[in-house]
Amino acid sequence: MQERKLPDFFLLTITFVLTCFGLVAVYSASFAISFERYHDASYFFTRQLMWAILGFIALLITMNIPYKFLRKLSPLMFFVTLFLLVIVLIPGIGVERNFAQRWIGFGPILIQPSELLKVVISIYFAHYLSKRLDRMDEFKETVQPILIMLAICFGLIMLQPDFSTAVIIAIITFTLLFSAGARIKHLFLVGVAMLPLVIIMAIWKPYRIKRLMTFLDPWAADSLKEGYQIIHSLYAFGNGGISGVGFGAGLQKLFYLPEPHTDFIFSIIGEELGLIGAISIILLFALFLWRGLLISSKVEDPFGSLLALSLTVMISVQAFMNIAITIGMLPVTGLTLPFISYGGSSLLVTLIATGIILNISRDVSK
Repeated sequence: MQERKLPDFFLLTITFVLTCFGLVAVYSASFAISFERYHDASYFFTRQLMWAILGFIALLITMNIPYKFLRKLSPLMFFVTLFLLVIVLIPGIGVERNFAQRWIGFGPILIQPSELLKVVISIYFAHYLSKRLDRMDEFKETVQPILIMLAICFGLIMLQPDFSTAVIIAIITFTLLFSAGARIKHLFLVGVAMLPLVIIMAIWKPYRIKRLMTFLDPWAADSLKEGYQIIHSLYAFGNGGISGVGFGAGLQKLFYLPEPHTDFIFSIIGEELGLIGAISIILLFALFLWRGLLISSKVEDPFGSLLALSLTVMISVQAFMNIAITIGMLPVTGLTLPFISYGGSSLLVTLIATGIILNISRDVSK
């Protein structure tokens, strides 16, 4: 058996830097809330550190167990994850927070099945399509089954509801179909057919309409209600200026900006480290995207190529969507910043996905 190469050191370094920076950012963004809620300034930091350690153990495991082994498990993983998406909706089993029922509780530990789905759907769809690369022009035989499975997953996630995650899995799926060689005409027609449905889902609930109107003009809405979060996010960036107010010295995390350590942690980074710090984080994610795409383009195994692509897109799209939300370029929705935001399931799944990409990089032809 041919000895495998070392994993991509550049991608591993980016991952380590982003995760370590995330721990520091979580502490800075959460110490006031931690002390106010739990009388412990490091409450959220300690838990994020625990998840980071667990995540890097998982990364080391997925980085060293040959990724092709995942092909055999992919159907089972997919259907188990679908089962979890169903039971999370059952009252008494699913845990509800902020009017969303997305978690399953195991004592103090909360698991979010939709986070797991993003990785599992990448593995299963990459496996499915890599066996049918010579039949991608057959819509009913190859593309249609993928779209049916996507529709089931999309519907289950929307019942939680979690619109942003549903959009991400749709982007992953269409990226895989396009890269595997599906006909542009088929994808375009499906996209056109889905557009009215997506629009209806986006405006079906009154709060989504309010979010859309707030996105169009935050100050036109009630600045103490719908527009409050994005307005204070923009205040944070404005206060930060070029070089920031200094680490730990931000004001918006002091009970002004809701969720400063989760969905809006990038706003705190912008306030405390300024434009320079914010651009540095964006560049790190851009380098992550470039390295992941490079690995995908160089690996000879079709399954590995599609899997590296989908996982890279998963992490990068979520990162840039989160950043776009905090600066007012997308409507506000619950979405964490990969590697950086507080959240155990998100960090663990992101590090597992990165471990798989690093595993695939060991088979890249030089």
